[in-house]
Amino acid sequence: MREPLAAHMTITDENVLIAGLRAMSPMVKLQHMVSLQQAALTWLRAGIRRRQPEGDICSWRRAEAILRLGKAQAQLYMEATISEDAVSDTYLSAIIQVIETLDVLSIPYMLVGSLASTIHGEYRTTNDTDLVVLCTAHYAQPLVERLESSFLIRLPDVLDALTQTRQFSATHLSTMFRIDFFVRDSTPFAKMEFQRRQPVVIRENPPCTAWVATVEDTILSKLRWYQLDSGVSDRQWRDIQTMVRVNEDMLDYTYLQQWGADLQVTDPLDAALRGERPRPTDNDPQQTRMF
Repeated sequence: MREPLAAHMTITDENVLIAGLRAMSPMVKLQHMVSLQQAALTWLRAGIRRRQPEGDICSWRRAEAILRLGKAQAQLYMEATISEDAVSDTYLSAIIQVIETLDVLSIPYMLVGSLASTIHGEYRTTNDTDLVVLCTAHYAQPLVERLESSFLIRLPDVLDALTQTRQFSATHLSTMFRIDFFVRDSTPFAKMEFQRRQPVVIRENPPCTAWVATVEDTILSKLRWYQLDSGVSDRQWRDIQTMVRVNEDMLDYTYLQQWGADLQVTDPLDAALRGERPRPTDNDPQQTRMF
């Protein structure tokens, strides 16, 4: 029997939710995501001010940066210059700025992780977004030059990531929103996933289209990280289950089974398709980014 998405949710509630998500365009979901994010940040900042009633704007912002970015990155962030013209920016505008920069530089990319699962499933809050890029160290300098006025991004980090096939990040100065760039590797699944990426309209006026991982590949990627995390992440599992239920009439089940076996996620995949959460594994949790 299929389990509910949440313990408190009735079948009727879930049916209403799934029907609503199916009816929403990616743009509407992203707008809701922005609203949720802004509400969460309002509560976060209220909590900081309550705990530090004698503080000032600078100390409150430093406290927020530590909570959201960690101490090391927060120190770099506080040393950066933030434009006063960007105070109304949202994290969606940060993502669009990065996308437009990659397009100008002709750097192939695809959005993955929580943003992809929002587009294919249910919107939720997130403090960062992940994207995969296919480029070489030749692009490091122009990429940094185009982003450094609005983002905290370091050329040595970008060069190292592009030469070692690792990840680097860019933190949006006005919103503290982090964009994590993962350099595409040469594994068969990475190549196939990138080949299958799809264009999705994420803003209508002015128009902006982004390349996004397909729903099947987003499910498979999240299953990999869910399994690496010993199957304990409620958020990852709900992302997976919602994508399955919203798209169950359109999923390529043959593709899912084929690559599920190749990626060794057949058991959690079968459980996800049945709507039953698998038992946690005995693997040690991995300290790594989760798409």
